Amino acid sequence: MYLPEYLMKGFDSATVGDHHLVRSKKILLRSIPQQNENTSWFTPIVFTMSLLIAGLLLSFIKKNWARKAGNIFDIAYFLILGLSGCFMLFMWFGTDHELCRDNFNVLWALPTHVIMAFFILKKKTFVKKYFLFTGILSFLVLLSLPILPQELNTAFIPLILLSGIRSLYRSQKK
Repeated sequence: MYLPEYLMKGFDSATVGDHHLVRSKKILLRSIPQQNENTSWFTPIVFTMSLLIAGLLLSFIKKNWARKAGNIFDIAYFLILGLSGCFMLFMWFGTDHELCRDNFNVLWALPTHVIMAFFILKKKTFVKKYFLFTGILSFLVLLSLPILPQELNTAFIPLILLSGIRSLYRSQKK
């Protein structure tokens, strides 16, 4: 009940025995509806869709420069994604912030991506199997979004899709 409106509603219905805790209320400061001053076209969904388009282009262009750019893109993307997962995991288990508990974003922003980002260029079997697993997991997360107990921001959907596409691409890499 840290928001003033919730606190007011809580005290309005509070009783001590048969008596109301609050007899009357007086509004000291009326909130003013805020005008949306930020009319920028560059929103989180635009940014994540741009990343998705870039990742798709790098997946399907067969030129040498696209392969090299895809390697750099994947290393940076999975490293940042893994660091984000580590941060979410730390906030879940390393602190006692109630709001950070049970964060289902760690299903697609896997902390293990931090380690695997350094193995992306290796042609080892475990790397291919890891990315096959994470690709399938990403698509399963997408399919289970309607039934997850946590509502994810819609700007994450392109990132989850990109994770699945680039992971499956990495799993097929020869």
